[in-house]
Amino acid sequence: MLGLTEKAHDMRFEEELEHVRSDLIMQQLDFAQQVENKEAYIKLLEEAYDNSMDTIKDYYNRLLYRLHSLEEQTIELLNSMLSKMKTDLQSDIQRFRKSNEDLKRFQETVVDLSKEREDLSCIAYFKSKHMLSEFDKMVKQYSSEKDKIITFDSDLEIDKQISSITCLGNFKPVPIYASVSTNYLKLPKTLQSREKPNIKVDNDRFDCRVSGISEMPDGTFIIVDESNKKLKFLNKDFEIISYTDLHETPADVCRISQSGVAVVFKGDDSSGIHFVNVKGEDKLIITKTRYVQHLCFGICFSQGNLLVTSDTALYVYNLDCKLERLLYKDESAEQNGIYIQIFKLVVIN
Repeated sequence: MLGLTEKAHDMRFEEELEHVRSDLIMQQLDFAQQVENKEAYIKLLEEAYDNSMDTIKDYYNRLLYRLHSLEEQTIELLNSMLSKMKTDLQSDIQRFRKSNEDLKRFQETVVDLSKEREDLSCIAYFKSKHMLSEFDKMVKQYSSEKDKIITFDSDLEIDKQISSITCLGNFKPVPIYASVSTNYLKLPKTLQSREKPNIKVDNDRFDCRVSGISEMPDGTFIIVDESNKKLKFLNKDFEIISYTDLHETPADVCRISQSGVAVVFKGDDSSGIHFVNVKGEDKLIITKTRYVQHLCFGICFSQGNLLVTSDTALYVYNLDCKLERLLYKDESAEQNGIYIQIFKLVVIN
């Protein structure tokens, strides 16, 4: 019988072990990549949290503004009611004062008449009775018992609605969006049924050439106009909201966060990536620019990294624009001058 050593030599375990070691190393690298991806996700999650907090505060402030407007309208109604009721009471006061003066003068007249001529007493009597009857009617008409004060009853429907609300909105986890370049983009149904949208602005010198597009979470779009060196912001109806002029020629765009995109640009002297944020409702702000050592034609965002194409290669960068690795390069051009050009890409999760 062969010993264990002879069996091991016979089955060439040494050679197989080298293969296993190689597999183990690759598995290690894969785990390391997974850790890096998850750490990148944490950064994106924290950024999404900050964006959600900003949205909550903005919504809260809008609700406060609406409540403040309701308060002002309610107080205005109260002031109007108070002013009218005080005006009515002041009229009553003037009326009673005048009647009191009239009654005082009439009494003095009756006394003087009764002293001068007794036959006028009968006339004074009936006149007095008539006046008393009129004054009695007036007192009943404008009696204090009919006066009212103001009370406020809150709208129970508002109370009911507010008491039934437990949160200002809903939260849900959504997959991280990978932007799709124009070659692979399927247009929304709303656009398919319409005429071609007009995305030209007044100072465009050339016909628009859209070389990249990315949809934002609220349904707006950011597009790259390569011919006019512009980044354009479109609403849900594909109408221009605003735009930003770029010094270099932009090539593609992808979304990297709730309100941020990355734009690759190319030029004779320099190529790189612009990081752009949507501020407020209509502003595109370039927050930083990083230059790279190769041409840039296409860009996608996947698993916390940026995938950038040159004409013959595919590079992986992190969000700090540090080169992680060269994923692919066609080197056949160095041998026969024929190579595969890589301009655009799509990431399917």
